[in-house]
Amino acid sequence: MKYIWIFLVIILLSLGITQAQSIEIEQQKQTAYQLNTPFKAMYNHYHYLQPESSNPTLASYSLALVGNLTLEQRIERTKQLYQILKGNGLYFDEDKIPKEADYQDSVKKKYVYIPFDDYPTIFLERIYFRGQYIWVYSAETVANIPTLYSKTFPFFPAPFHEFLQKKHPEIALGLDYIRILSLLFLIIAPYIFFKLLNRLIAFFLRRIIGKLTEEEIKKGRIRRLARPISLYVTFLLIRKIIPVFLFPVLWSYYILFILNIFLPVFALLMVLGLIDLAFIYLSKNLNSEERGWYIQILPFLKTIFKIIAVAISLIVILENLDLNVTALLAGLSIGGLAFALAAQDTIKNLFGSVMIFIDQPFRVGDWVTAEGIDGEIEEIGVRSTRVRTFYNSVLHVPNGKLADMIVDNLGMRVYRRYRTTLAITYDTPPILIKAFLEGIREIIRNHPETRKDFFAVHFLDFQASSLGLLLNVFFVVPDFLDEWKSRESLNLDILELAETLGVRFAFSTQTLHIEQMPKLKGLTPNYAHISEEDLERKVKQFFEKRKESNEI
Repeated sequence: MKYIWIFLVIILLSLGITQAQSIEIEQQKQTAYQLNTPFKAMYNHYHYLQPESSNPTLASYSLALVGNLTLEQRIERTKQLYQILKGNGLYFDEDKIPKEADYQDSVKKKYVYIPFDDYPTIFLERIYFRGQYIWVYSAETVANIPTLYSKTFPFFPAPFHEFLQKKHPEIALGLDYIRILSLLFLIIAPYIFFKLLNRLIAFFLRRIIGKLTEEEIKKGRIRRLARPISLYVTFLLIRKIIPVFLFPVLWSYYILFILNIFLPVFALLMVLGLIDLAFIYLSKNLNSEERGWYIQILPFLKTIFKIIAVAISLIVILENLDLNVTALLAGLSIGGLAFALAAQDTIKNLFGSVMIFIDQPFRVGDWVTAEGIDGEIEEIGVRSTRVRTFYNSVLHVPNGKLADMIVDNLGMRVYRRYRTTLAITYDTPPILIKAFLEGIREIIRNHPETRKDFFAVHFLDFQASSLGLLLNVFFVVPDFLDEWKSRESLNLDILELAETLGVRFAFSTQTLHIEQMPKLKGLTPNYAHISEEDLERKVKQFFEKRKESNEI
């Protein structure tokens, strides 16, 4: 009797299981006709997870059957997929979802539909099920749901997340009191976090960047770099935690849309600040004669890097605005010819810059003269070269024109020549001229900044009102200021020698000489008493006197 009762219980249980399975199969058959297009499959998943029409079992039919998943596990993944879409602001436009049963992807040429371009692993496919074709979320999508779920909700413990998933009374604009408090939290907490992070980053930047001077720090370079870094980190953190609060899908979409616009902007400002600091460091550590070539190319590279950073940031922003960047670039390429014609001067200047850096006709700091240009090279840019003139004004010369000019680079000189003519009076006797010339030669030999192996001091010609003495000497000095100082000291020495010997310099004038007047002394000096030994003695005394005074 006991075995009979056991047998009856087993039969009843098997009948119950068979009935439950048959009910599920019947529900699947009833629902299958609702999944014959991508639109109906997505709508079925969304519709049966709403509070007013909640039926997770029917919603799970929109997911492909995976053999190793139980019904409870499939329902759990159905809910997780809904939360992934909601948390990432992935809403679907009903008018854009295909409503054709035989829809094919135009690229893959398969019966698949990818509703969200940013999430290619979430897609629907057409399968054959119980005698008919239906559309469901693919088996690959179902397998990737746990991974996508963990990436979407990486923060906060599970109980807190479950509390946020519960339905609360709506107050306004589709938000309940939990979401309104969440919005206030997302405004106040990030602001406090930004202020603290900004101070912390500025402190560490001052400690790390030890090569910058205090003056540059006061100019706000550190502050201008710390602020975009802090804003970028703050907005990135907000971007990560937004899905956790499970705002209505449109709220999540627009909040994430705004964040995705600002993040590339802050990243751009951060990169531009890092470029500025990097080139300040390079200019301080490469500013030497051995590395002078690097100094002149730094402004050019700095501009190029900034242009690249702005271009990349602009492309990212356009992509975040859901614009087709590929089509935009294709349109630009079609108009490339017109653009090239309009910008031919700019392109010419760009190639001129490249040729200047390759040929290196001058460097930053060189003094050049070329077709009306006379000044010091201050900066070689992408489009033009900046020249600082004697008047402290700035000339901006297009590199395309500068590359075609004949440039006299005075900065490349090893020696700086000083050439002049000393005009002395015609009544100077030859013996005095010889002594004067030899004295000037000795001054040059003893001058600390003259080239000793090559100079010229000669009686050159007979001029209209004077005797011309050629002075051609080279100074070994690095710049104009030192050259002018050397000229000054040389000229003063020559004047002092002339005064010592009694040499008179002539004026560019016409003079009427009256040799003799009654009872008056003639104007012409009397050189009859001068002897060669006397002049040699005077020259010797002149240099002995200078040696005693440590002037030579």
